[in-house]
Amino acid sequence: MHKMTPPIKDLLPRLTPILKNRHEKVQENCIDLVGRIADRGAEFVSAREWMRICFELLELLKAHKKAIRRAAVNTFGYIAKAIGPHDVLATLLNNLRVQERQNRVCTTVAIAIVSETCSPFTV
Repeated sequence: MHKMTPPIKDLLPRLTPILKNRHEKVQENCIDLVGRIADRGAEFVSAREWMRICFELLELLKAHKKAIRRAAVNTFGYIAKAIGPHDVLATLLNNLRVQERQNRVCTTVAIAIVSETCSPFTV
């Protein structure tokens, strides 16, 4: 992770626009990559950037493809482990107010994964 080119702190902001790509396979693999970075190299990226990615991931919970939604939900858990659950949970709890049922269900699953990942914290 230390010797990567480009460095992770530069790579992650470049991945954010790719999350909006309309091709489903590209979205799924990009989300998986962001999740891996959150899992293994979270310390290289600021908490502010992780929160920016959380807001991008909220949009992906509306995806038609289940694999995209599953990858996004799992990535929320990795990000919560990286920066702490408080900001991530606040974002997810606000997202429970939306109309679409699928979005609320995915948000609930994401909250469950965050609480499982950050078990020593009170959720």
